[in-house]
Amino acid sequence: MIYGKFSYENFEKAYLKEIGDFLNNNDLANFEKGITKIDNDRFYVNICDYTTVEEDDRVWEAHKNYLDIHVMIRGTEVLKHTFIENASIKTYHEDSDYVEIQDVKKIDSTITLSEGQYLVFETTDVHKTAIKSGEAQDVRKAIFKVRV
Repeated sequence: MIYGKFSYENFEKAYLKEIGDFLNNNDLANFEKGITKIDNDRFYVNICDYTTVEEDDRVWEAHKNYLDIHVMIRGTEVLKHTFIENASIKTYHEDSDYVEIQDVKKIDSTITLSEGQYLVFETTDVHKTAIKSGEAQDVRKAIFKVRV
């Protein structure tokens, strides 16, 4: 897991530079909701609008073939994180690269993600998203997917 704030330069990871370039050239606050392919299936973004909810209303998930890079465009949410060895896998949905998690033994991190911040979940990370921080609020988030 990598957590930070975008400043668009001096990124050690090439995919973060690609995302920074995309953010510099596109107004994601007004971008069309849904999936936009940037480099076919290797690199794409999903723009999501939703309202944050109670933690019990969310599920744990992971991914096998893609990095999951969350960039908050508007609003604030809480995310929970643990490592795959702390989780029991229920089912893998290959078509959507979605690992359904049955149970988590422990939570390693609780992160509050606010506007301009990003969070990278690697294939060894399990996460739960869209949890409200205080009152429920509407958020807009870009979830970039980069094939590993």
